Amino acid sequence: MKRFSLILVLFVMVISATTCLASGQPKASTVAEAKASGVDTNVVLSGHIVKKIQSNEFIFSDGTGELLLYIDDAEMQQMANETNELEVDGVIVRNFMYTEVQVDNAKIRN
Repeated sequence: MKRFSLILVLFVMVISATTCLASGQPKASTVAEAKASGVDTNVVLSGHIVKKIQSNEFIFSDGTGELLLYIDDAEMQQMANETNELEVDGVIVRNFMYTEVQVDNAKIRN
């Protein structure tokens, strides 16, 4: 009986994982949505840098809230300043106290 239960649980887990992958990951398009979303949620945000924390960490705002951006690429870091309107693509990761987005791509919006 225990073997059957274990097999059933594993089967349900595989089906659930497959369903999530087939439907695609949800995307958050505002800071408010990003903050309410879970880890590994893809985001596409438009807004501006409020403050530079470190060479690769920035406070970002879109008018619905603020969150922390982590930008590893030096070229994208140069775009991240208070005067540029940015569009950033990335993934939500959790910091201890903040919602943080690991930025994969950033571009200046005109």
